[in-house]
Amino acid sequence: MTRGFAVVQTLLVIASAIACGWYATTKSMHFPLTLRDQFWVCETGYTLPQPSLDAFWDSEYSSALRAAREPSLYLASLDAEAVPVEVVRFTWLRSFHNPVVVRIDASADGLMRMTATEIYNGALVDGRGYRRVSRVLSADEAVALRSLLETDRLAQAAPIGCEEGLDGAQWLIERSGRGHYDLWRRWSPDSGPVHEVGLMMLKLTGWSVEPVY
Repeated sequence: MTRGFAVVQTLLVIASAIACGWYATTKSMHFPLTLRDQFWVCETGYTLPQPSLDAFWDSEYSSALRAAREPSLYLASLDAEAVPVEVVRFTWLRSFHNPVVVRIDASADGLMRMTATEIYNGALVDGRGYRRVSRVLSADEAVALRSLLETDRLAQAAPIGCEEGLDGAQWLIERSGRGHYDLWRRWSPDSGPVHEVGLMMLKLTGWSVEPVY
């Protein structure tokens, strides 16, 4: 009887955690599987259509986000009562330097809180070894970021870029809210909306993150 009750309790906790999104920090999906079926044709670079996010990069990004103890923004977007009301996250995977994840949580009252995590080498396996900073953005910082996000340039950009390389860095921008989830990724961009948003979010950390590539 006691054991059966414990099992039911465990299942209820897991179901609640999935709804809240934080369960993704340990096991559940960070990205919708439908991204693998959304193909885009590039004018340069690849000659064949490429998915918004294939299984390889899903695994790479998910590993970094789990190591950084980051929630699933995709699962949070499915929760009609999700708090915060909107989240923007930049994930930066570099070939020769530590990964960095910067998340901005926007609340209903207009406040924006930044949480940034740098994952040290080796932490992708055991989830240890990182530095983190969390603070509320100033009014000026929040206005500048929102002004950049509210332009049409990011919304109208294709989810993927057309350039890839063996080295360099992967730039991933996620934007999640109640009922919507969007994703954009690029390889070492030096211009464009993904580069602009990622660069601004890096500056908000106050860290020295050179070189930027």
